[in-house]
Amino acid sequence: LTALYTGLQTRMKFRNFAIFNLALVTALSLLLWIALLISPGKLIVFLVFIMLGPLNILAALGFWGTAGRLFSLRQGKRLFGLVDAGLVVGIIISCYTIPVLLAFSFESHNILLISAISVLVAAILQIMIGSRFTFSGDKDEQKQGKPVKSEKKKSVLASFREDRYIRIMGLFVALSVLTAFFVQYSFMAVTRAQYPAEEDMARFLGIFTGSMMIFTLLVKLLVFSYLIRNYGLKVCLAVSPILLALFVVVAILVGMSMGYTPEASGGFLIFFLLLALGRLFSKSLKDSIESPSFKVIYQTIDEKIRYEIQSGMDGTVNEIAALSSGLILAGMGVLSFIKLIHFSWVLLAFIIIWIFVAVKLYTEYRKSIHRALESGK
Repeated sequence: LTALYTGLQTRMKFRNFAIFNLALVTALSLLLWIALLISPGKLIVFLVFIMLGPLNILAALGFWGTAGRLFSLRQGKRLFGLVDAGLVVGIIISCYTIPVLLAFSFESHNILLISAISVLVAAILQIMIGSRFTFSGDKDEQKQGKPVKSEKKKSVLASFREDRYIRIMGLFVALSVLTAFFVQYSFMAVTRAQYPAEEDMARFLGIFTGSMMIFTLLVKLLVFSYLIRNYGLKVCLAVSPILLALFVVVAILVGMSMGYTPEASGGFLIFFLLLALGRLFSKSLKDSIESPSFKVIYQTIDEKIRYEIQSGMDGTVNEIAALSSGLILAGMGVLSFIKLIHFSWVLLAFIIIWIFVAVKLYTEYRKSIHRALESGK
């Protein structure tokens, strides 16, 4: 779906494509809801579960595609963190509202209806934005009176092969996703051991996720603008892997010395808390600092391919890295000699590589800025 998104947006005017994208997400959400009403069998439930990620990603791609076309590099540094706060607020509202609705005997499948209505409202807002503002990618089309032919644009794959800057961006995104999945896996594994009862685990995860997103919102609103204004993009790119590396190192030391299984009660509790903090900072910093920082980097790409590269990174590269993470985790899981602590060792190796790539990415970003200044752009 993300590859299809990337291909279609090069063939359609973005103003129309963004509305079509949200209309498609609305229609698919309604179809899934109707399917659950008519035939709530295992296959339908599985399909709904599988479509959770793709539908969210399509909506997010359209959201960030709109934001990227509305703001310049200078505006983005000030506003991307604030704009992204809307996504976090939505997650916070969901985390605390859904348990309340279920407590009042609200049928769980009707949550999909709420989702469909929400995306429909977003589509209406998208129409209002398109009627009041001009997207940067559509300016040339308006001047020429017809869409820019897609064959004049360099393909995303060609850009990856030929442009070192874009390759490093892709590697950064891939390592970020790999790290996030390993952190989530380790956290869920220790959470399952800490809370073996289903109700206790669900209650903990609900409170933890809601609290995590409140922390994310505070960092996004109060910390990101301060960091990028006073310390620049280099610190914003490096802060997440460095902090995460510290938590993982301490967790490994505690696990090796005090124990990392439920049998070692005191050591396991500390190990669990450290992995929980790692998950908290991983998710929070990714959403509040890393993501808006990357939106700033996107603004330095040639406008002719910028939006194709952005959707390719946020969509296709992101999902390929997610699939790779699943394969690696599954491969390690079938090996009997691989224990929980070993996942932290592999995670640490990924983080170290990620730090080096972050430094390299910032170097290429500076070179891109200098080239733009020299060319008068």
